[in-house]
Order: sequence, then structure tokens, then C-alpha cells
Amino acid sequence: MLAITRRNVVLGAAGGLTPFASVATAQVRDGPLAELAVGLEREIAGLAAAPEEALGGVQALLRSAAGAGAFDRWRRSPPAESHKIEVLRSGGLGRSWKVQLFGIPEGRSHPPHCHENLASCLVVLDGRLRVREYERLRARETEAAALLRGVFDDRLGPGEGMVTAEDYRNAHWFGAVGGRALAVNFKASGHFRRELFRLRNRRYLDPSGGRRGEFWAPFISPAEARARFAGAPL
Repeated sequence: MLAITRRNVVLGAAGGLTPFASVATAQVRDGPLAELAVGLEREIAGLAAAPEEALGGVQALLRSAAGAGAFDRWRRSPPAESHKIEVLRSGGLGRSWKVQLFGIPEGRSHPPHCHENLASCLVVLDGRLRVREYERLRARETEAAALLRGVFDDRLGPGEGMVTAEDYRNAHWFGAVGGRALAVNFKASGHFRRELFRLRNRRYLDPSGGRRGEFWAPFISPAEARARFAGAPL
């Protein structure tokens, strides 16, 4: 057993999620997931000061964990439908991080969205993703729309990934192509600004009006985003 101190780390079970414990120190099983948890705690210490560098370190940890078999139990028998499985999480109200797996059938997408007070990165495990990434020009956005600039529109294969921070490629849109895709995602909320509570770290938008250069993308509701984008390829 390995003790993770200062923060509370919880492992997700193959058949569901382990309830989030309320104790200050949790005992985590030995193995690649435990090693990943320790490494993540180290990397996120520098998240606020150098988010791109810290998230690059997180991606390296995720690749290493995948190579050591940390996610094999979920890779062997993925559900047929779109799914999200929480594997690790740490922290609590106001500041936390988690590792989760995204399973996306061919032709399905994660609707386009941007983030608030959140840093994340993703690494493809199996299959291929079509990805569009955008810079979010916050200083000029309005309550109704974000001003975006397209910076990446291509496919990612196993081992490849993307990074999202408060002021770096803050908006994206991705989906599976050529078959089912599975990716591991890390996200950390509350590390840029201290907040007691935030209902959502994600805001959906409609970037269909442009790809390259600067363009306006209206904010839309989660229901509209799912209805318009989740069931269609990019």
C-alpha cells in the first residue's frame, strides 16, 4: 500500500466509481496507478506558474502509465456507447484533479467547448481522433460569444495528444474517426484562481462559423451542444 498525503486520492473501480472519501490521507494500491498518482501530485505543483510545461509532464506520466498497463482493464472491454470512466481523483471543493477515460464510437464527438479555471491534457490510447483546437481571445469576447482563432485541425493517433490551459488552446472539439477511439484525460480545476465553488468548468460554443483566422463562436447550452454536435463527426 502507498500513502498519498496532503490530498485525497481515490481509485475508480472497473465496474463503477469508488465513493470520494472524506479523510485527509487515502491508502492507494501499489502499481502503475499509484505511481501515476504520485507523479501527478508532483507535476501539478507547477501548474499555475507554468501550465504548458506542467501539462507536458502530465502527458509523459500518462504515456508511461499506459505503457505499464495502468488502463488495460478498461481497454480490454470498452462499452459500445460513448462513455467516461473516472480512474483517479484528488482534492475537494475549490481545487481538484482527476484522470478519466473517454470512449468515443466512430462518428461521435465531444461537442465543442472552452474552459474556465481549468487545465487539461489528453493522450490517445487506441484508435484515432479528429481534433480542432482554438485560441480563445478572452479580452475581446462578450457575454454572448467567444472570439476564437483556429490553430490546429488534424488527426491524432495513439501516443499523441493535446494540451489545454487558461490562456493556451482553451477551446477544442474532437471525435473518433476510422473506428472507435479511447483516450486518457487529465484535468485540474481551481489551480489558476481560488474559487469556493464553480458549478461548471466547461462552456459549450458553436465554432462552425470558422476554422482558421479569427471568428466569433456563440455560447450555447449543453443540451443544444449535444443535440447538434455529439452525434456527428467533425
